Amino acid sequence: MGTKHESLLLRLVSRGDRVWVSRGRICIEPLSGQVVPRAWLADKQTSLAAEILEMMGRAAYWYESFSRGQYGNCKRPGVTLQLSDILEGQPVYVVFNASISYVRGAKAGNLLPGKQFRVEERSGFMAFWRSTGLKLPPRRQMFHDYMGNLRRIMLVAAPHETKAGRLVASTLAPLNISPEDISNAIAAYKSPTENQQKTYAEPTAVAYSNSLESQVARGLKPNSSAGAASCGKTATRGRGDKVYTKLPENQTVEEWLDDYGRVELRLDEV
Repeated sequence: MGTKHESLLLRLVSRGDRVWVSRGRICIEPLSGQVVPRAWLADKQTSLAAEILEMMGRAAYWYESFSRGQYGNCKRPGVTLQLSDILEGQPVYVVFNASISYVRGAKAGNLLPGKQFRVEERSGFMAFWRSTGLKLPPRRQMFHDYMGNLRRIMLVAAPHETKAGRLVASTLAPLNISPEDISNAIAAYKSPTENQQKTYAEPTAVAYSNSLESQVARGLKPNSSAGAASCGKTATRGRGDKVYTKLPENQTVEEWLDDYGRVELRLDEV
C-alpha cells in the first residue's frame, strides 16, 4: 500500500468517515453528513477498491465481458464471464450452465441470435445475479443486454481446484466488508508505525527533558489543539470555511474532503 499521506482510504477513515463494501459497491458515510457526487466516487473507485483489498489482504475481481459456447467433451451449453483480478490484473473466468439454442417451435435446436442466452429460474446464474441486487431483465432471454451492469461490482469466488485461471461458479458473489473490519485493519496497519515513531521519540524526549521541564516551570502550557486535529475532527466544521468552484471530478482530495460528505455508490441499471 502507498504511503499514508497518499492513501485516500486512510485519510477518509482517520477523519471519522465510515467506509465499507456492500454487494460489491464501495460506500462512504462521512462524518459531516454531506453528499459526495457520484462522478467523484466513480473516478476514485478503482484506486479506492485496490486500497481496500490491499489493506484487508483480500482478492476480488472486476467483470470484463462474457461469451457463450459449448464446453467439454459433451458440448454442454453455457455462458462464460471473463473477469480480471483487481490487484494483479490477471484474467480469470467462470462458467455457468445456460441454454444458447431455441427449445421450442420450428427453430428448436438452432442457436439464439447474437450473444443471447437463457437461464432457468433456479440456475446458478440466477442465484448469482440476485446476490448482486441488480435489476432483472423482463425476460430471461434478455440477460445479454444487462451484462454491462456487472461492471464496477467487486466480485469474489473460490479458485477451481484443477483448472488454473478458472473460478468456481457456485461461489461467485459480490464482496462484502463491514466498516468495522476496515477500521480494525487500518488500526493494525498503523500500529507498527506508531510504535516505531514512539521508539524514535524516546531518545529525543530524554535529551530535551530538562529544557521542557524548565519551560513548564515558567508557566508555558501544552498545545492541546494539535492532538484534536490529528484525530480527524476537522470534519465537523461548517461548509463556510472554504469555498470551491471546481467541478467535483476536477477537485483534489483535499478540496473534496472539505466540500462534501455522505454517499453510497449505486450502479446505473438498464
